[in-house]
Amino acid sequence: PTPARLTSPAAAPTAAPSSASTPPAPRITSTSPAAIVDAASTDGRGADGATAGPIDLPRAIDLGAGDCGGMAQAMVTVTNSGTSDVAIAFASSDPAFTVSPASVTILVGTSTTFTVTAQVPATAIAGAPLTATLTATTDIPGHTTETVTATATTRGAQLGVSPPALNFGNVGLGTSADLSFVVSNTGNGPASLAIPASANPDFAVTFGTGGV
Repeated sequence: PTPARLTSPAAAPTAAPSSASTPPAPRITSTSPAAIVDAASTDGRGADGATAGPIDLPRAIDLGAGDCGGMAQAMVTVTNSGTSDVAIAFASSDPAFTVSPASVTILVGTSTTFTVTAQVPATAIAGAPLTATLTATTDIPGHTTETVTATATTRGAQLGVSPPALNFGNVGLGTSADLSFVVSNTGNGPASLAIPASANPDFAVTFGTGGV
């Protein structure tokens, strides 16, 4: 029989991790979102309804997007505008989220920049949110513990093949037949695509136009 050309993959397509470079971590100030321990409160009360303290701490931190198998980061600068040093330590509800430094004493009139990092699982679904609660323990009267919500968004390719199977039916002697399939990317990141050659020389795979 004459070999038939096949435009269906002999093996499932594999997506390589996104090669896009990781953007610089954003810097977050305590003015937006609202502060939990707010030294600048005009009514003497923090955003949580308690007496305002000497440091500004954001209620929520958005780390932005992180590649699947990579990480997302944000930096938060906390200033001590009070009259005494402040000791602060962070603990996370999810080990994938970390704060560095995990504990520090912020001297009067100085600032400390904390780096919040989320490790994004390689198996995460692109576009899915990741969330953790960061608990800050301080020596500030009335603010011994405060919570901060940290979120990140997974970024990557989500590939699908349609139709999932091809059936050539009967192919006449001396002729060939073509069938097509479409690979689509419904994720929020790019991917490279490689389809290995078929182990059966009677079948061949060729790429059409478009990109993933």
